[in-house]
Amino acid sequence: MKYYADVNNEYLAEYLDSEILDHFTSSWFFYDKSEEFRLAEVLDMDGNVLSFLWEYSDGTLLEKIDQWKRALKRNHIEFSSDVKIRHQDYLCSEKKVYLDIVETDFKGADEAFKDFSAFNIARNLTQFIVDENMQIDDLNLNFLDVDDPLIRFTNCIKW
Repeated sequence: MKYYADVNNEYLAEYLDSEILDHFTSSWFFYDKSEEFRLAEVLDMDGNVLSFLWEYSDGTLLEKIDQWKRALKRNHIEFSSDVKIRHQDYLCSEKKVYLDIVETDFKGADEAFKDFSAFNIARNLTQFIVDENMQIDDLNLNFLDVDDPLIRFTNCIKW
């Protein structure tokens, strides 16, 4: 595995102002398909992981079943009852999106999303590593109200 810390935030600088960038360091991890990626082994810090997993509505399913089979259920991911999960639905280009947000520690995130990688279905998974004092209830999800993906991304980073 190779690791790259973008200390100058060259990638995020394309989207965000410098006063916002002062609070971030982008990191990139490159690994082979056969390698296991574990946050706890890579990062030497305490914190929470906020995992955003989403799926688009499926027009072939009855609406009730479609709503019941949110992103976590569609990907066969289960958590114990003590894990904080937040559900948020929003529209993207007139299509309903089921967003499930999960707050875990590094180990919990590694276990739950071990089958996700850039090589398969990780295109619907985004994870933020945040200070351990930040909780899922602190999230302001107003950035989802914007239809433009670039503006939505910029607003998401700003929260």
